[in-house]
Amino acid sequence: MALNTADLLVGARRTQRILWLAFMAAAALYVVVALFLVKNRSGEGVGVRDPGSLSYIFYAVAAVIFVGALLIRRRLDGMVLPDALSAVHGSTAALVAGLALMDAVPLMGLVLIVLGGEMPDALPLLGGGLVGMVLLRPDTAGLEERIRSTLGG
Repeated sequence: MALNTADLLVGARRTQRILWLAFMAAAALYVVVALFLVKNRSGEGVGVRDPGSLSYIFYAVAAVIFVGALLIRRRLDGMVLPDALSAVHGSTAALVAGLALMDAVPLMGLVLIVLGGEMPDALPLLGGGLVGMVLLRPDTAGLEERIRSTLGG
């Protein structure tokens, strides 16, 4: 059975869009939980003496993760694959790898809040993760080009 390019593209786009929206929803949920925790805080965090200074360590780690997620997505998505189905699977795997790494950035913001940090300390992490996920949104034009090039059309 021959691969139909149009069907392959529609399925790949739908799958990648669902994955992307699921990761975005998770990151947005981290923000909501962080806001709830800050608003309903009854005391200190879980025992960290100075969560503000801990935020600088989190920022450095998050910056490495942020750049790494963008690079790994680009690197994996740029691989030359032998056929259209492999191109779809490779592109989807690249998307998931990038989003999974990027998901750690807003999660670190939530952890900072749990440890007793304040919202201004966590906002760069929470917001940066959301921005990173927007940057990692599915590239449907690139996917279409890769599928067509593997099919010779």
